[in-house]
Amino acid sequence: MRRATLLGTVLALIAVPVVSVSQAAAAGSPSVTTASASSITSSSATVSGTVNPNGDATMYAFQYGTTSGFGHETKLTSAGSGNTPSTVSASITGVISGTTYHYRIIALNGSGTATGLDLTFKTTGTPPPPPPTKPTSTTGTASATVNGATVNATVNPNGLATDYYFEFGTTSAYGLQTPPTSAGSGTAAVSVTRSLAGLQSNQTYHYRIVAVSSGGTTLGADATFTTGSPPPSTSNLRFFGHTAFVAPQGVGGIFLGCIGGTSCTGKMTISHNGATIAQRLRFTIGANKGGIVHYTLTGLGRSLQRSTRRLRITVVVTPSSGTAVTGVITQVPFL
Repeated sequence: MRRATLLGTVLALIAVPVVSVSQAAAAGSPSVTTASASSITSSSATVSGTVNPNGDATMYAFQYGTTSGFGHETKLTSAGSGNTPSTVSASITGVISGTTYHYRIIALNGSGTATGLDLTFKTTGTPPPPPPTKPTSTTGTASATVNGATVNATVNPNGLATDYYFEFGTTSAYGLQTPPTSAGSGTAAVSVTRSLAGLQSNQTYHYRIVAVSSGGTTLGADATFTTGSPPPSTSNLRFFGHTAFVAPQGVGGIFLGCIGGTSCTGKMTISHNGATIAQRLRFTIGANKGGIVHYTLTGLGRSLQRSTRRLRITVVVTPSSGTAVTGVITQVPFL
């Protein structure tokens, strides 16, 4: 009898179905769907979607921006831990009027992350004007003299009132600049030029164009020019006084000066009424100095001098380089 009771109990236990742990619903990553936007104005919109936490505590947010890269996100909000989809939404503010925005829903829990499709909405109103475009500038060529130069460039104001100037100096750090000058407010490149003065001779200078407007500042490329070398220093012969002196033997002298940084070399011819009465084929006077240049009268010259004590003579001084100078002076006896 006891054995029969135990057997019945065992059979009863076998007949009851057993549920294993693996048969229970397991939690998983969330499921999401991006839905349409509503309440769209020039500066805000409401975006919506659905979230199914799939049994795990889940947070969601909406990503948005003017491109599919989004760049902005609403704050994370709890979607609970249920197993059914629920509708969620978020308000987006501070957006730009007349502009298309991309958005999508994103949800995450301990099991993973889900993202919805990329959808778009367009805010109402007129889109803002594009940001101002800064000018463009291109450094041009230069032509140099001994102590100056003319520099050139092109400037396109791109529709905004634009000033330009040139920076210049003996290094690429410049240090000097021309006064600002208007390039207008057109939309085409214009040629500009400036003259630079007071530069050192035989010196390399750096320069570039700079253009400035409300849209910004642009710098042209660095360029260089080299000023010329000064011409060789020259000196000029000058007469000093209006009198030549002559000794009884016919040896005379005229006082000449050499003005300049180099010595003066030349020859001298003396005549009276077109007739040559003396010559000095070569003489030299030091730089910035004066001296008596001697000559010897011909027989005609001595005869004319004896006949009159004050003889008007024409003196032509011809330097080795440069222009001849002529003087009419009075030759008197040297006593």
